[in-house]
Amino acid sequence: MMKKNLIALALWASLGAGIASAQKRDVEITAKDFVIDEFAPQYAWDFAGGPFMFAGEMMETSTTQQLVVIIDKKRAQYYDLKGAGNYIGRDLPSPVVLLSNASRNVFAYSGTDNKIRIASSLEDMHTINETKPAQALALGNASDKLAVAIKNEAGKTVIKLYEHGLKDVKLLKTLEGVDNLSLAYLAFSEKDSKILATDGETVIVWSIETGKEIGKHTMKKELMMDKVRMPTIAEKTNTLAYVKNKQTVVLIDLDKNTPEENTLNTEKMFNTEKLAQDIHLSEDGKYFYICNSGSFWKFDVTRERAISNIYINEPMTFCTFSPNGLFALVVPFKGNEIKVVRLPW
Repeated sequence: MMKKNLIALALWASLGAGIASAQKRDVEITAKDFVIDEFAPQYAWDFAGGPFMFAGEMMETSTTQQLVVIIDKKRAQYYDLKGAGNYIGRDLPSPVVLLSNASRNVFAYSGTDNKIRIASSLEDMHTINETKPAQALALGNASDKLAVAIKNEAGKTVIKLYEHGLKDVKLLKTLEGVDNLSLAYLAFSEKDSKILATDGETVIVWSIETGKEIGKHTMKKELMMDKVRMPTIAEKTNTLAYVKNKQTVVLIDLDKNTPEENTLNTEKMFNTEKLAQDIHLSEDGKYFYICNSGSFWKFDVTRERAISNIYINEPMTFCTFSPNGLFALVVPFKGNEIKVVRLPW
């Protein structure tokens, strides 16, 4: 049985002139007494507003702030980040292989049976039968869209765009151009105007409206370990960001691409001097945030330096930001638990 603890913490520190100023850590929810993969936890943030599905009917709600955690690949457990903590959970019909993000109380997952299910906290609402295993999944943040990266009958990787509703789910279009890449990550932009995909070295961006590819970027490898990590898009500025080799953040202007070469020609690189496990880009593109072992850092893009930080008083094996950058999921180095921390940037 999971337990919740609501703890109010204040942490102030001064790091001296010219150094990033420390800020306080706000609210923390701790979930204990269950098994989670500490090095590759499966989770889904849900920060969307209503409507949402409940017992087969569409309901209205205010903006949700919750987290879905997959426990031991067999159970989905919901947490209310506004203070209620663990509030509902259920066993799943097939062990989870892939998990999408969550949106308006709905998430998608792929099981060991290759079926892709669109699910709520109470039930599996739709099932898509695929003959091959999916590579990556993503739900729309502002629409009822589902993206599935999968190989087609010719053996080429494509992205299928589905639309799900109250009664059914239908295929809208298929995005091509991935060719032989094995995609490991899919994500919609905040308002679902674009979708990005990566195999760890190449990032491709499509327009959802036209279905056309609007940019492709191949990382410049400098170290054998170099890899595209946690790519994200700022909707307003149309900026792509990702972490490279865990100490370099790359920013790319998606509007300044060269279609004839099918590549993106604006690239800025920042040496964070921190081992970034995740990155969040502010909506206006002026700031980015990284989390590393025990701390969270805010960087000013124009000034090209860290301007504030928030410390966690224990080392972490894993951390990741919520879509709005105001919460973080933390898996401590010791102990079988997770923590959700509110970050008052």
